[in-house]
Amino acid sequence: MSNFDYYEDFEALLNEYMPVKEDEEIKTKVTGTIVNMDRNFTYLEVPGEPKAVRVRTEELTGYAVGDEVEVLIVSQAEEEDSLVLIGSKKRIDMEIGAEKLEKALQNHEIITGKILKRVKGGYIVEVYHQQGFLPNSLSEIPADQGDSFIGKELSLAVKEVKEDKKGKKILLSRKEIVVAKELEAIDKLTLGEVVKATVLEVLDFGLTVKLDEARGFIHISEVDWKKTSDLHKLYKAGDVIEAKIIEIERDKRNVKLSIKSLTKNPWDIVAENNSIGQEVTGKVTRIVNYGAFVELLPGVEGLIHSSDFSWTSKKVNVNNFVKVGDEVKVVITDLSPKERKLKLGIKQLSSNPWEDAENKFAVGTILTGTVVEVKPFGIFVQVEEGVDGFI
Repeated sequence: MSNFDYYEDFEALLNEYMPVKEDEEIKTKVTGTIVNMDRNFTYLEVPGEPKAVRVRTEELTGYAVGDEVEVLIVSQAEEEDSLVLIGSKKRIDMEIGAEKLEKALQNHEIITGKILKRVKGGYIVEVYHQQGFLPNSLSEIPADQGDSFIGKELSLAVKEVKEDKKGKKILLSRKEIVVAKELEAIDKLTLGEVVKATVLEVLDFGLTVKLDEARGFIHISEVDWKKTSDLHKLYKAGDVIEAKIIEIERDKRNVKLSIKSLTKNPWDIVAENNSIGQEVTGKVTRIVNYGAFVELLPGVEGLIHSSDFSWTSKKVNVNNFVKVGDEVKVVITDLSPKERKLKLGIKQLSSNPWEDAENKFAVGTILTGTVVEVKPFGIFVQVEEGVDGFI
């Protein structure tokens, strides 16, 4: 399908400056003096021409009575039992504009156009007093921002100029200009560079940002070392932030950035300052059915498994040991920063009572204990905290 097929829906718009049928026999250019202007029509006096020349006032914005103006005579009409010539200043402007468009097309020049209206498939744009079509695919305008561009002037390239029985049709593009500016901006960036960026859009999974003429993206996982769940609470469009460039894909016009990379990885800090077997203090952040999570640094959480709360209790109710928000002492039992794996324990703060049980409770040793449970088949006696004996 040709790009010009999009014109089917707004053919009338392209021909709206053709209010009367033209008379090819009298079409000529004349210069006249404005003698009268009203809301709808302006009348010119042309030397040597007995008939008045009438022009639509809307075509003479900026002119006043007494000014000279060149117009194109396109037809004649009866007005109060006399003939008047119908002139058009816009037609001359359009002819000059057509020449400029052809020149821009041949020389690949950048022109300026004003977006008039959003239509099916793209935008109607005024260029050199003529209307052209800017398809969505060549506009580089986000679909959800299209209405905000109405009335704006943009730099454009002329892709094609076609003329048929219905008039001149102009195909425009903004893509080449935007892409060239983006690539130029990307080429100025350096991997690892810290830059200032403006937030364009806050998404559920990240931030789209602007770096001068280039665009970038910050994935939600690169916002903070801690898990981030709702970016809308942290950022809004227009916010200016600092971030580090972590990847540049020039062919895809893609720049990836990271906010969390501006600070040292807390896992590296934990690894540098701590080791397995060391006692540390942390804050309980979550309790689950299999244990509790404790935060040592923002972004670094370790798990105390339910089996690591007590040496002797097989069934542990975690809520009996800790609550969310508690500051607790724990022992590091496993630390793998690269895998972000951290295991902690509370029972390791004390010695395992069963480790030297064979010596402390050797056969033949006389013990004193407290009866803790009586069963039909015998008695359970606590001989030491965490150690029961059976009679």
